[in-house]
Amino acid sequence: MALSASTFKLLPLLIFLPSLAVALTADEARLKLKNHVVAQPEMWKVRLTRPFPKRVEPASPLVLEYLTFENALRDRPAPQAAEIKGGFARVVKTTLSKFPEELKEVLKERLAGIVAVKNLGADAQTYPVRDASGKLVAAFIALDVDRVKVKPNDWATQRDAGIFQTGEYSVHVKLIADAKDRAPETMQYVLLHEIGHVLALFTRYVPNRDTTPAADWSRYAFLNLSWIAPQYRADKFGGFPTGVKLDFYKSPANLNAKIPEVYDWLERTNYPTLFSATDFHEDFAESFVHWVRLKRFNRPYSLSVYKGQTLVKTYLSCFAGTRCNDKAAVFEGLWKEPARTPPKDRPAKRPRPPPAAKKAKSAVKPIPPPRPASQ
Repeated sequence: MALSASTFKLLPLLIFLPSLAVALTADEARLKLKNHVVAQPEMWKVRLTRPFPKRVEPASPLVLEYLTFENALRDRPAPQAAEIKGGFARVVKTTLSKFPEELKEVLKERLAGIVAVKNLGADAQTYPVRDASGKLVAAFIALDVDRVKVKPNDWATQRDAGIFQTGEYSVHVKLIADAKDRAPETMQYVLLHEIGHVLALFTRYVPNRDTTPAADWSRYAFLNLSWIAPQYRADKFGGFPTGVKLDFYKSPANLNAKIPEVYDWLERTNYPTLFSATDFHEDFAESFVHWVRLKRFNRPYSLSVYKGQTLVKTYLSCFAGTRCNDKAAVFEGLWKEPARTPPKDRPAKRPRPPPAAKKAKSAVKPIPPPRPASQ
């Protein structure tokens, strides 16, 4: 559930091609990704003309090859092809049908496709597509169909509880009422999160660490709501409690005894979840999905902390109260009229000419001319 990043420090890796094994250095692997056809606009040109949900499809061999290179950079196994079943495309169609036209237009121009895979190593991932100059032109989402088959309350509990080792405290998350606890809700949550990443790439709310000049970061108002300039790597709330360091992509931390303290801290921030407190890109995407689900899709969110069988704390999303009013204002604006990429990156819209002024009607009827005298 994150943006792709092929710029990490890597060990040499071994990529197996059909008939030979080739040892690649990290730089060679990055070069293959950079020049790979899947990362280029031509690959997605036809797909960008299709309506949704016809951009939803199984990952092609070329896409699987690209994802294999990406996964190698993260020490993940190679992903596999997956079938598309009716429910997959239906969730995409239903979710996007609830979006306003302006947001649909952004996605129509920029979301080139949603590909189904297995063994991705994450629930989903968003990958940028750049032209020869390095300019972002589109993005596509890879979604692991097996990982989103889990019921939403179980899926969310596994994600948020899985960062802590088991012990006397336990965490239970509710994304939907028990009667509606079905897998499509999980896919919708994951899809909304990734759409948040796509919108972040092509709107003016958070910068891109790789391409946005650091001097321009202060223009992105969302950053200043939770993160400290100039690097925006530290949060405004003093960081996690003392001795707490959480990583959603590593083995669970031995911090079970601190679970109540961690959620007491989260309750004093404007982050909806612990995952949103890891990075400003995840903050934007996770805040987007929480705002949409609570304020537009009327979905609940609650997290309960138990000590044994005793409930000791209930945590609600910051959008359920006033803690995230500033972020809510950002998303209200995004929902109505998204601030799209800067004018220099997009052709300016030609302003419509003002309507012609109508001639005012006279309050007094003119006297008709006299009729000529009859001969």
